[in-house]
Amino acid sequence: MRQSLAIGLTILSTFLVANATQNFVFPSDQAGQEKLWNDTIQAILKFKEEFESRSPADVLQAEDGDASLTVPEVILRYGYPVEVHNITTEDGYIIQAHRIPYGLACGAVNEGSPKKRVVWMQHGLMGDSSNWVITGNKSRGLGFALADGCYDVWMGNYRGNTYSTMHTTLLPSQPEFWDFSWHDLGMYDIPAGIDYVLNHTQAESLYYIGHSMGTTGFFVTMSERPEYNAKVKLMSALAPALFMSHSTSVITRLLVELFVPIIDQVPYVEAFPIEWTKDLAAELCKRGAPTQPLCSIILYLIGGKNEPQLDLDSLPAILGHSPAGSSTKTFMHYGQGIVSGQFEKFNYRGANPDKYNGSLTPPKYDLGKITTPIAIYYGDNDFLADPQDVLRGAREFSTLVNLHRVNDTLFSHLDFVWALDQGTLINKPVMDFMEEFANRLPPNGVAGRVQFMNGLLSMTVILVINKML
Repeated sequence: MRQSLAIGLTILSTFLVANATQNFVFPSDQAGQEKLWNDTIQAILKFKEEFESRSPADVLQAEDGDASLTVPEVILRYGYPVEVHNITTEDGYIIQAHRIPYGLACGAVNEGSPKKRVVWMQHGLMGDSSNWVITGNKSRGLGFALADGCYDVWMGNYRGNTYSTMHTTLLPSQPEFWDFSWHDLGMYDIPAGIDYVLNHTQAESLYYIGHSMGTTGFFVTMSERPEYNAKVKLMSALAPALFMSHSTSVITRLLVELFVPIIDQVPYVEAFPIEWTKDLAAELCKRGAPTQPLCSIILYLIGGKNEPQLDLDSLPAILGHSPAGSSTKTFMHYGQGIVSGQFEKFNYRGANPDKYNGSLTPPKYDLGKITTPIAIYYGDNDFLADPQDVLRGAREFSTLVNLHRVNDTLFSHLDFVWALDQGTLINKPVMDFMEEFANRLPPNGVAGRVQFMNGLLSMTVILVINKML
C-alpha cells in the first residue's frame, strides 16, 4: 500500500538521520548492511503494530491498495478481529462468510457476560462482503459500526461471487455450476447461513440486514421456507429489490433489451467476475486519473447520480472488489421481473409445465407467508429500487414496522453501502431502530397499523410531489 511504503521510507529516513548525529557511516560489509536492513524492518513492524492498535477515530479511510486486499485483510488492516467460515448449502455450494466477532469499541464476550446480538448481512447483485467494510470504519462501513455497537457481525457471500466459487461436486468451469438465479440464493444460501450462525453462536434468532439482492433472496426464503421467519428478529431492507417495473437504470434497460435475449440462447455462465475490472480500476479510477470521471459515470448509470456522496478516494478500493461476479441466469431473472412487473419464479418458457406442476406461467411468491418484522429504507433517487416499486412492496407486508426515507433527495441505490455520509444517513437510522426494536415488542394491533399507515402516507406524499416537480 502507498501508506505502508510511506511509513517505511519515513522510518528509514529517521533511522539514518538519527544515526547521522552519531557520526553514522553506512556499513560497507555485508553483515553490517544486513543488520541495518533488519533493524529497519523491525522498526517498520513496530510502527505497524502501534498503528493497528490506535483508536477507531484515528484509523484512516479506504486506500488505493485496499483493492488488492481480500476482505479479511481489509478488516485486519483496521485493527478488527476476523474469522472466515465456509458454509455448505443443501445443494452443495460452499459459500464463505466473514465474521467480525467484536469491535474496537466493544470487546470480546467474557465468560458469564451476556452474549452479543447476532446480525447477518447480505450484499446485493455483483457485490460481496466488502460492501460492508471497504469504505473504512470512521463513521462509514456498516459492518464496522455494528461491531463497535456490540453486535456479532456475520457477512455472507452469495454463491458465484469472489469468495463462493466452490462446490462439493461441480467446478466453476462447468455450466451446471452457474445454473442458479436469485431464487436459489433464497432457497439455499440464506437458510444455510442462518442455520450455521445460530448453531455456531447458540443464539435463538438473529438480525438480518440486506441490500438490494440481499433483500430479494430474503423474501424468497421467508415465503418459500416460512419456518425461517421465526429465526429472524428483524429484517432491515436497504433499497429492497422486490418489484422493479419502474426501474430507470440505463444498465437494467440494456439488460432487458439486449443482454437477456442474447444470454437466453446459451448455457448459463459466469457474469462479470472481478478479474475483468480489478487491475483496470486501480489505474483508471484513482484520484487524478483523467479517466476517473468514467468510473463515476458507470456507477451513476447503474444506481443513480449523487455526486456529493461519491467518495473519489474510495473508488479504486470499491471497484477493486465490485463487480464480484454472479450468474447470467440471475440477471435473466431480474430482467424477467422488470418486464412482467411481478415477483415470480424463473420463467422457463416451454419447460414451465415440467417445472411448475403443469402451469404454463411461473408462480408468484406468496409474500403473505412472511411474518418476520420488516424495516424498509429507501432513497428518492434510486434508479433500481424506485420509490414507486418500494411503496408497492411495502403494502405486501403485514409485519412492516418501519418505513424510512433517507434524508437526502439525491440518495441512490449504491449510496446505501458507499456514501460519504453513510454514517449519519444509513448507519445511525438502521442501528437506532434496531436498538429501539430490541427494547420493545414489535408494534401490532392499532399501534402497529397507525405506524404502518403513517409511513405509507409519508411516502405517497413524497412520490406525488416528485411527479409534480
